[in-house]
Amino acid sequence: MKRKIIGISILIIIIIIGVVIGSKNPKGFKNEIVISGYVGGEKIGFFEDEKVQNLLKKKYNIVVDYTKAGSYEMMDLDTSDKDFLFPSSQVALEIYKEKNANKIKKAERVFQSPIVLYSWTDIAKALESKGIAKSTKDGYYNLDMFKLLEYIKNGTKWSDIGVDLYGKMKVLCTDPNKSNSGNMYSGMVYQILIDNNYTETEALNTLKDMIKNIGFMETSSGTLFESYLTKGKGANPLVIGYENQIIEFALENPEIWNKAKRNVAILIPEPTVWSEHPVIALTDNGKLLIDALSDKEIQEVSWKNHGFRYPSFKSIDNEVVALPESLDKIIEMPSVYEMQEIMRVLSE
Repeated sequence: MKRKIIGISILIIIIIIGVVIGSKNPKGFKNEIVISGYVGGEKIGFFEDEKVQNLLKKKYNIVVDYTKAGSYEMMDLDTSDKDFLFPSSQVALEIYKEKNANKIKKAERVFQSPIVLYSWTDIAKALESKGIAKSTKDGYYNLDMFKLLEYIKNGTKWSDIGVDLYGKMKVLCTDPNKSNSGNMYSGMVYQILIDNNYTETEALNTLKDMIKNIGFMETSSGTLFESYLTKGKGANPLVIGYENQIIEFALENPEIWNKAKRNVAILIPEPTVWSEHPVIALTDNGKLLIDALSDKEIQEVSWKNHGFRYPSFKSIDNEVVALPESLDKIIEMPSVYEMQEIMRVLSE
């Protein structure tokens, strides 16, 4: 009897130990890998997604500890305790390489999203009446960027094109020296002007005037998009953003989107540029994150839940927001040297 009691006691102790260990290490003694880094604001929703978190944990035992920072802002932040950087620009990667090539363990593009403009239906229709935009049967608009830039350069007022808004026409963007969407818009404008026979000096001066006339600029693409949605057309008549932002918003807020979508206008610039989203691994753990984010299942979630296209992306199967299947009118961003000169001029 005594031996039986001892045996039961030992069994209870083993069960208790097993429960305690299991609760601390649900994968069976294997500790979670916490990977820390800076992430562009437009990707916060992706990392907050429970499905993404569960896939990272289940398949790779990864927990991502992320801090929001602008794509160019993060290039100058202290990375001594970071495993990775996740900007929204290949140009940002190239600039980082110039300064810190010895710190990079690996760098690879995992997401991509084209630059688009967000506006409002009445404004889009006014732009269409002037031959600047053209509506499509799917609901979005194609936008002649050079024509738009000419109107802005000439100081055209919104009222001149039949829009009941105060002030001159302009495109709002984030700070080009801190955030990628503003930086890509600046590079896109510069290149479009060059392609339309502007000299380099003329293109730089025209771009500088356009950016200067914006006034205050946000430092995060996510913050600017939120402002567009919450403050409306009076404050944000025409805004630069990423394609994925409207998809993510519509999926996360279906009831609000169903009420708002008739007033929201998505304009596809012709030409536009691709925003590439590379992960810059600074440690071996950062390299592990690249492998995890390249996982087919995780990349499918990146599109279906957050609107990020990816390198092997083939077709749109998301009917929440009307968008083009493919983008044919694409221009390359200016060279790294040219972008650095643009950033220098815009900081003056």
